[in-house]
Order: sequence, then C-alpha cells, then structure tokens
Amino acid sequence: MLMFSQLPAFSQEPASSDEVQKKLEQVEAQVKEDPGEVETVDADLSKALLKRFKAENPGAREHVLHMDSEAYRENNENPAVRLERVWVGEKATLLEILGLPRKGNKYSAVMRGDTLHLLGFRGVRKNLIAFDGVTELRDRRGGSALVLNPGETLYLLMEPVDDYHPFSLRHLNWNGLFSAYFEKIDPRFRERYDASYQAATSPETMKDFLVEFAQNDPDKRAPQVFMKLIQLMRAQQTFEGYYNAYLLIQDPRDANMASKLARTEEHKAMIEHMAVATLVDKSRLLDFDLKLDKSSTNTHEGSCWLACKYNFTAVRSVQGTLTVHANKKGAPIMLTHGKYKVNIASTLKLPRQGQRRSAWLGNFDGRDDEVVSNDYTVILKPPHYTATIPVSLGTMRVAFFERGSAGGYSASWATGDANVSISYKSMELQK
Repeated sequence: MLMFSQLPAFSQEPASSDEVQKKLEQVEAQVKEDPGEVETVDADLSKALLKRFKAENPGAREHVLHMDSEAYRENNENPAVRLERVWVGEKATLLEILGLPRKGNKYSAVMRGDTLHLLGFRGVRKNLIAFDGVTELRDRRGGSALVLNPGETLYLLMEPVDDYHPFSLRHLNWNGLFSAYFEKIDPRFRERYDASYQAATSPETMKDFLVEFAQNDPDKRAPQVFMKLIQLMRAQQTFEGYYNAYLLIQDPRDANMASKLARTEEHKAMIEHMAVATLVDKSRLLDFDLKLDKSSTNTHEGSCWLACKYNFTAVRSVQGTLTVHANKKGAPIMLTHGKYKVNIASTLKLPRQGQRRSAWLGNFDGRDDEVVSNDYTVILKPPHYTATIPVSLGTMRVAFFERGSAGGYSASWATGDANVSISYKSMELQK
C-alpha cells in the first residue's frame, strides 16, 4: 500500500473552521424567518394510490416483506422505516412503508421526495411517480420533504422495476451523498436460487450459481456444485481443464498435470499465472508511484433547498498521475510472460468536525470525516510491465454551512490534513 499522509493542508485554506464560524455568526445575525416559503400539504389517507395501482396493474405480484431498513437495525437513531409490502406490475411498482419509533427524533424519517428512486438490475434507475399517506413540506422555490411519523404508512409509486433481481430504494442524503433506505430488496430470491441450481449443469452455469449464491446458500448447495465443477474440469484432461481446476482449489496435482500438457507461449503465461494465484500477498509483485497535481479550494454560496436561508460550500479536488510497475527487487515472482489487468483502489480521507441542529433530523456534534474511494484499472504487459494513468482521487467538501434546510442548520469543517492511500485489489490474466 502506498500512503501520502501530508497532502496540502486543507485545514489551513481560507475555508477553515474559523471561516465557517464567521459565516455562521454573520448569517445568524442577518437571517429573518420567512414562514411563507414552505407550504404544508396534508396527508392523503384515502389509499387512493393503492387503488389506482391495482386498477392499472391487474395481476401485479404482491410481495409481503416486513423488512426493517438496514440502517435502523444497526442504530435506532437512524431513519426508522419498515418495508411492509411491494407490488410489481407491468406499468409501475408500489412500495408500502411503515414509520417506526425513532430514538431521539419524533419523526420516523424525513425524505427528500425529489431524489427517491429505485436502483434496479445492472444499475437501471426507476424514478418516483407519486406518493400518498404522509404530510409533504413543499418549498415554493423547488424541492419537497415527505414527513413520515411513527405508525403512518407511506405509499411510493415508482416506475416498473425488474423484481426477479435485487433492487434498492435510494435517495440523496442531506449531506449530498446517495444512500439507501433499503439496500437489497430481493422478493424473488428463492425462485432465482432454485432456477439457477437447476440450470447448473455446465461449467459456465455452475460458475454463475457459485458467484451469486456461494455467500447466501440456504440449502448448502454450493459445495456440491463446486465439487461437480472440479470433476468436470479434470474430466476434460486438457491443459485448460487442469489450469481452471487449479485456480479454484490450488491442488498441486492439477498444476503438475497442466505443466505436463503446456505447449504454447499462451500456456507459459498461464503457468506463470498459476504461480501468481498461489501468492497470498500479490501486492508484493507491484510498486506504485503517485504524483499529485497542484490544486486549490473553491468556494460557493447559494444553492438553497427546502426553506434554506443560506448555503456556503468550499470544495477541493485532488488529481494526479499514478504509475504502476512490476517490483523487480525482492518480488517472489518475476513477471515475464503474462499480460495482466490490475485493479487498484484509492482512498482519500479528510478529518472533519460536524455539527447539526435540526428538528427533523435530530442534533449532531462530532467527527464527520469525509472519505472518497475510487477504483482504477491498468494493463501490465511484457517486457516492461509499467503503466501510467491519470487519476481523479475525489472532491472533498472542505467546509460547509447551511441555515434553514431540514428545519435547522448544519455545518462541517476540516480539522487536519487529508491523506490518500493507494492499494492493490486484484490482478487477472489477459489473453
């Protein structure tokens, strides 16, 4: 792992904690309440949306889930919502969400209605069409919040989603980052699990089953499928069969059989790859060099949302050039034959302090570090095994202050230097 612990000191930029405090004091002195900016729209409790959905989607599949959000299960101070039922039809999807008691907050959740969406199979986004059952706070300048109280039921009408595969209910959080109320909604898991097992009759379909269900295997079918896959590969009595078997279980007998059948330059590269696959710490094969570009902090005022009186933001982007090359000093294996795709990760971390006072979201005062992660891919090939790529490590919010949004104010500011780490993830042989 390569780590730089002293990037240019964000905490010493103009957007420091002192600057944020100064902005806070100025705005508190200037802001005047304007209750006319937000319109309260009373809840429609007639369940008209449910009736409309059923009329427009005859034969829709109903899934009874009774599933609490992952965040609420981890901490009952987080948004307290339970997904009771989901209906999936040809024209739309309907979610029934129950508000639960939430520690330290009278609201179960306050949702940004304009950012709610389903994220479906292969990243397909399905947007909100309509809702009912809860009070809406509507900002005449744009944006709205759905206020869900304990015991209330919220109905969300979304664009139709593929429910054969998992999907999630996501939103843009108050901190500007996407997060999920329900990360994995998978009502047809059992159906898909059984079908994939029945189809697992060839090496390809067996691999498909293992990739998807090895970590979630209620009937313990994965070991059986795995052993059948190994047997099929060995039964081929070919270089490729023994090579693939070795990559799965690293039995030296498979490596020996593959070596005896090696004939071509491609086979030599694959033999080298078997040695690479055996290494526990493959990062020892590589070295990283990161050169950072000069950067500066940019500030912006405005962009208010939902009763916001004032917004101040300071951001800084971190970019540079990353060189990856084979370690030629002390590496356990010297790469000479194979062409490899190397996957690398970067983590950019900025220590911050955060503060929030909000009747909707609750109060907060503590660490609010910002962490941005990214993945990169390089191709290393003989004879030099070196590659250089430009990298965008992330944009950090160095300081932030907002007054009025979410029923209070929130602020955050850097308390120290940022650091970035570059680490190895994986490498694959390329043909």
